[in-house]
Amino acid sequence: MLNRFCKLWPQTALLVRRSYRPRFQSYVTEFVHDKTAIKAISTKTLEHSTTTTTTKSANNLEQVSTDDTNSSTLEDADKWAWYNKQKQDSRTITPEEFIDTGVYIIKSRTSNTMTVARLQALLRDVNIQIQTTQDPELVKAFLKICNMLLSAYVRTKNIKDAKLVFDGLIASPFWEGNEEITTVSVVTLMYGILENGTRSDFYKFINSVSKQNKLPCTERVYRELLYILNQYRDVNACRHYFKIMKEKGLLVHEPPYKPMFQALTIENNSEEALELLQEMKEKGIQPTTGVYCMVLRMLHDNKKNSKENKERMEQVYQEMLDSGVELNVAVYISMGWDPLDALAELKKRSSAPISSRDYNTCLSRLIRTNRIQDALQLYRNMIKEGAAIDQYAYSMIMDAAAKDNDQPPEAVYEIYEEMKQQGLQLDEVAYTIVLGACAKEKNLTRAIKYIEEMIHYGIHPNQKNMNAFLAVVATSSSTSFNPRKLRDIWLALVSMGLQPDTRSFNIYFSALYKQMQLWKARGRSYYASESQEDSYGNPTRGPCRYMVMGYRAMKERGPSSRPDFATYTILIKGLACGGFTRLAMQIYEDAKNERVYLDVTAFNELIMALDKKGDLSDIMSIWYDMKLLNVPPDNTTYDLVMDTCEKLGLHETFLNIRSQRKNDFDRLWNKSNK
Repeated sequence: MLNRFCKLWPQTALLVRRSYRPRFQSYVTEFVHDKTAIKAISTKTLEHSTTTTTTKSANNLEQVSTDDTNSSTLEDADKWAWYNKQKQDSRTITPEEFIDTGVYIIKSRTSNTMTVARLQALLRDVNIQIQTTQDPELVKAFLKICNMLLSAYVRTKNIKDAKLVFDGLIASPFWEGNEEITTVSVVTLMYGILENGTRSDFYKFINSVSKQNKLPCTERVYRELLYILNQYRDVNACRHYFKIMKEKGLLVHEPPYKPMFQALTIENNSEEALELLQEMKEKGIQPTTGVYCMVLRMLHDNKKNSKENKERMEQVYQEMLDSGVELNVAVYISMGWDPLDALAELKKRSSAPISSRDYNTCLSRLIRTNRIQDALQLYRNMIKEGAAIDQYAYSMIMDAAAKDNDQPPEAVYEIYEEMKQQGLQLDEVAYTIVLGACAKEKNLTRAIKYIEEMIHYGIHPNQKNMNAFLAVVATSSSTSFNPRKLRDIWLALVSMGLQPDTRSFNIYFSALYKQMQLWKARGRSYYASESQEDSYGNPTRGPCRYMVMGYRAMKERGPSSRPDFATYTILIKGLACGGFTRLAMQIYEDAKNERVYLDVTAFNELIMALDKKGDLSDIMSIWYDMKLLNVPPDNTTYDLVMDTCEKLGLHETFLNIRSQRKNDFDRLWNKSNK
């Protein structure tokens, strides 16, 4: 009987048996690895966690907790339970209480489905109260909670439903007269489309809102619009909306000028940048160091009239010194200086100690130009000089050490320990890096230790931490993780409220497939008999069952977990390896329908499984699919297909494929010698 999975969360065993969404607070403190299981020796509750209240409401299946600073009352400990109690008592709820409840819902680590359902219920209640009281403060509360719902949809990459909410908002009578709140609505959806939509979607959205005259006339909306257009590298559109900002009188201080300067750097248009700089001075707007840096960079990078531009660069630099703005190392780097020389020059010119930001700028520049050794040496010099090293610098150095093949993982761990000794606040980024180092040396024990530390310091793991930890599990040399235990780890991570994305699923599937490969390498098969199939041919146990379950969950979760080429490749190879050829063929058909390009190894694994089952005609169908999809075969493919032709008596086809293989000799030779 399977040992209970390491008590990482006390209700994991129950979660394996039935589907619900609890949140857990007890975590493992020590794991013992042996040949058969991973056992938990003890568990402990987060020092930073607080009173957990389990509600009896049908709407409240999960446990809810808050920080110590906010948990002195029942309302703070479980705002949603408190809110439902007020409704049951027919008490009038104030606008502030509606907003506080909405904020609680967003911050609580429930599932996305639960978050959306609660916000929708809250909006219905606010709307009912608006109809009876006509309170303008309730209208503002309604709009703010709508923004929370927008944010919840964007967070799950569900732009379709986010647009439906937004369309309902601009069609409502509440839109006008609340520019401060509606600005948040527009900006939230703009960035949601930027991250999860297409360029066409974004332009369609902006044009639609502009035609309806619903675009709030605020500096923030247009400023963020310019920044997003910069992401699309659309300089002409930036000029268009910058001109509109001028006409509307929104250019009264420096921030909205920044994205326009940024757009000009795309074209390296130093002439227009100098004109814009002059315009700012004429309006009495003092350019910041950041603006001067962009202008200096454009003048340096503009190779036309290089002598004239060099003189202009010196003029702008002198003008900047005369203006009295802060001088930093980025100024010299923008003028083409080496980062280390720029730092030395700043030390000469400034009597004050070099700031952490200047050191970070140099470190960032060195790392981006792949000068890892120089970055590490600068870090050592900073320690010798007693320079202030902040959290950002430590994270950069850890990341640089992790990416440097000459640096062992221990170098990352040492920097992490130094960061702890300095008393700096640890965050999810630092743990993602150290977990990545654990994956590099396949050290599962250390990875579990870092997860434990995260919990000890009150840091809730995010999606990147989840993926990094799963990568350690997938690459671990330990064979004690059988598929069931791996499944339990997956469920435990999901139960924390983490939302797996495509990468998460791919790592999970890869780890399951690795287990099957381990069995195969030992000359055994995980699925020894067809009795492990149900009446529909689906696996009843083991890694293939978990693969199928995970694949179905992916398709239900939405855009953030959409299967990609790696997903289909791993699933086809895994199911084919397990002998579930029919399921592998179904997923292969899904990949074709989604127009996903598969690697030749996936085709080979599928052909071998079909050959084992005796489905020879399907092998030829796949061969012709490969030709249509322009997937170049390798030697294994040729061997398998030619063998099939012999079995089917397709003599002419056999000769044609053999001729094709001869013509393909050079490519196959180069591929085999890589």
